[in-house]
Amino acid sequence: LFEDLAEALQMDPLEFRLDLVEENPRGRYLLETVAEMSGWRDRGDRALGLSFAGYSSSMAAGVAEIEVDDRNGEILVTHFWAAIDAGRIISPDNAHNQIEGGIIFGMSSALTERIDIEEGQVVQVNFYDYEVLRADRVPPIDIHIATVDAPPTGVGEVGTPMVSASIANAFYAARGRRLRHKPFTRERVRSAIGS
Repeated sequence: LFEDLAEALQMDPLEFRLDLVEENPRGRYLLETVAEMSGWRDRGDRALGLSFAGYSSSMAAGVAEIEVDDRNGEILVTHFWAAIDAGRIISPDNAHNQIEGGIIFGMSSALTERIDIEEGQVVQVNFYDYEVLRADRVPPIDIHIATVDAPPTGVGEVGTPMVSASIANAFYAARGRRLRHKPFTRERVRSAIGS
């Protein structure tokens, strides 16, 4: 939705979001930081997608870089950058690991995980047909955790909500088509690009 609004206003997605958080300096910091980390302003023909999300009172900005295989409809995330504000971080290593795990969970949810129901029964029965993201598909993930003088607001799953939107927005940058339903299966990708 945010991408649609930015496009209707003929604004860069980053500038559009920066306007929305004009009175939220911590949110602006996250967006500016993730833009710098990912090279957003000098992205050239790289397929990058940006998102910004809240989780409880914590905030996260993310950028996904993807490649799309038009033949088989596979989306490959080649890099992910995230900037997180969860207030004061009590255990930095644990927070980093939790955020990274949340990002990977978000990728898995966006790209591979699905449940099908046939005749009132779940079709998938185990991990061979309920596919979670495999380790060989996890891209480099760069995480910046903001240092702020504010009460802890919780890391929890702050890394997860921004991921699907980042991937979908990167797909739009790559192919000019929207993906609006998860998971972004090969069938849905091929349908979106008309192949």
